[in-house]
Amino acid sequence: MSYMYSDRINSLPPYLFAAIDEGKKEAVKKGVDVIDIGVGDPDQPTPSHIVESLCEAARDTSTHTYPSYTGLITFREAASAWYSEHFGVEVEPQTEVLALIGSKEGIAHAPMAFLNAGDIALVPDPAYPVYKVGNNNPSTKPVHTQVKNDTFLSRYRFSNNTRNNNCKGIAARCACRSPCRKVKLGNSFAVFGITRELSQ
Repeated sequence: MSYMYSDRINSLPPYLFAAIDEGKKEAVKKGVDVIDIGVGDPDQPTPSHIVESLCEAARDTSTHTYPSYTGLITFREAASAWYSEHFGVEVEPQTEVLALIGSKEGIAHAPMAFLNAGDIALVPDPAYPVYKVGNNNPSTKPVHTQVKNDTFLSRYRFSNNTRNNNCKGIAARCACRSPCRKVKLGNSFAVFGITRELSQ
């Protein structure tokens, strides 16, 4: 059976982590001892107290309904307080905090929420795949900026990408401060998927 997919679907590249998984399977078949640093799956079991809390919540019939569309206000207030305590940044929990299933969801939907037809999205290359896929739509103009290993911190202007995931490289705080200053000067905004760094 053939399917008539949209041009947008047909233009999507293969999902990187699915391709990595296929390569890993082929290597394992050949007897290669693979150290998996692909998508970042946990290699340790979830702590037992978290599992027990999940079980307890599942038995509570008040949780057997759809959740709030904007996320629990108690969670959003806690997130707001955390930002204030750790970074001195004040965000309004009612209007400036949104609960997501992960930063990938937010990055993927940000272009649809904030960009109009003809707007430009600066996408680092290489980067986490969702930056490219999220801007793969008929109206947005993605501009790919090359990230060089030797000068990636000195040459970027608006688009920033650090190679910390799975290899523990850490960019200095100024790596975020500089693009944020530039964003304030123009009609622009920055998107960072830095959940791991913020949790430290």
